[in-house]
Amino acid sequence: MLPDITAIDDANEIASYLVRENGLDGARLIAMNGTSSANAEGDMFRLSVWRQVKVILGAWDGADVGGADS
Repeated sequence: MLPDITAIDDANEIASYLVRENGLDGARLIAMNGTSSANAEGDMFRLSVWRQVKVILGAWDGADVGGADS
């Protein structure tokens, strides 16, 4: 299930939350699914936020998130 990003529109906060709850790999998968879902629904705001989240997560490695990578 994708998080409700309408309540949080800060991509850094969303990325941090996703990594804490799902690990880095899980967060990246959720962000990819969120991007696809927003695109399919034509929701440009959500699409923009999810794209930002993907960029942030793409720049992180395990050391950036306390070694969590799954």
